Amino acid sequence: VGGEKLYEKARRGETIELSARRVSIFQFDIERSLDD
Repeated sequence: VGGEKLYEKARRGETIELSARRVSIFQFDIERSLDD
């Protein structure tokens, strides 16, 4: 954002509003459930 890495702003405690973007999830594995 503005030539600065987002994690650098986050480490300083700044909040950045990002625009939504579409993502695709090709695989989703559940390692354990709450019943375990």
